[in-house]
Amino acid sequence: MTSKTIKTKRPVTRKSAMFFLTLALIITSLLYLFPLLWFLLSAFKPGTELFAYPLKSFLKIQPFKTLLMLGRHWISFVTSIIR
Repeated sequence: MTSKTIKTKRPVTRKSAMFFLTLALIITSLLYLFPLLWFLLSAFKPGTELFAYPLKSFLKIQPFKTLLMLGRHWISFVTSIIR
């Protein structure tokens, strides 16, 4: 007569379930936030450097200075808020 050991599955504990849920939520949120970060960082690049390789410095505020100096952008901004 041979003795067989019966392997039982360990029940999933609440701690391990919360760990995997948290991990899944973090990965999902990073996947959703990456494009927003990309758009924000792309706003500070000139158009010629958007797809350049290797990456160059990205904090150039000249396009924003030019926009502020033109003066007529405020009209569009105000009318978009009013509508």
